[in-house]
Amino acid sequence: MKIIRYTILISLVVFASIQCTPDRLDNAEVSAANEEDFLMAEIGNSMIYMKDIDALIRYQIDELRIQTLDRYISKTLLEKEAVSRGISVEDLVSREILNKTVPVSTEDVSLYKSQMEISDNTSFYSKDDKEIAEYLAFIRQKEREFVFVNELKKKFNTIVHYRAARESGLSENLILNHPIGMQNSDISIYVVFDYDCPACNAQKEAIDLLISQYQSKATFNFVYYGATVSDKALCAEAAALQGKYWLFKRVIAGMPESAKLADILPIAKDIGMDMEKFKADVSSNALRSRIEESLDTIALLGVKSVPTYVINGNILHDSSAKTLENELKRLLL
Repeated sequence: MKIIRYTILISLVVFASIQCTPDRLDNAEVSAANEEDFLMAEIGNSMIYMKDIDALIRYQIDELRIQTLDRYISKTLLEKEAVSRGISVEDLVSREILNKTVPVSTEDVSLYKSQMEISDNTSFYSKDDKEIAEYLAFIRQKEREFVFVNELKKKFNTIVHYRAARESGLSENLILNHPIGMQNSDISIYVVFDYDCPACNAQKEAIDLLISQYQSKATFNFVYYGATVSDKALCAEAAALQGKYWLFKRVIAGMPESAKLADILPIAKDIGMDMEKFKADVSSNALRSRIEESLDTIALLGVKSVPTYVINGNILHDSSAKTLENELKRLLL
């Protein structure tokens, strides 16, 4: 994955509260207070209230709840199934997950490296073939665990009532997104990508296949997330203003990472852009600021790398098209 754009605002605020709070209340006193109006820190005449911090981290808190709930459900289901079979949880995991995970072959490692555009002379995150094989084995074990736990959810009539909060989520006005598929669907997927991300491009075919299979049942929203506002991103949003985003996205997909505005302008002309408007939009501070606002908002939601897939407000931490497909199938059961 391509690691990008870290958010340090929350860390700075927390650090300030630690350094600048002379009198601290313990947890019991905090819980007894009105949490929204609880004064967490003072810096001179500036006040930092709990509601200010909660507003910054509400998505991370919600995401942590979802993750913890999923782990607790999985643990409970495995324990129940182990008891029903009269074996230990360790034996159950060994039989149903580890032993049923498809082994990773040398061909799998080679394919993965080629997808990530790795040559034999170049390291990817300094990983050798053994480390890549271990990573792929881990992913396959998680996929097998996902399938088995879903089988147990059906067997033990599991109902999950908690859902991620979607207010001001990825679908709201601060984020630039481009939807395709069924509008107003109960299933909303965000594909967070960068035009020049090798991992994103490696999964493009798989994502296109998912769209063709599920576009009548789900909405797929494409969201740009890069370290900076690239020329490709500017041009894509300028094309969107003329109703030609998808055509433009397909055309620039094969362009090299080094492509600049001068390389892109002839393509824009070839696909019938109003070039006077296109150039004006690309050079406008308003469009650049709008994209920067979108990038900052995505960072606050907890997205740190591309590709990232978000489904109904939940960030999938295994950024593979296969995991997205599994989650889609689970929601459609």
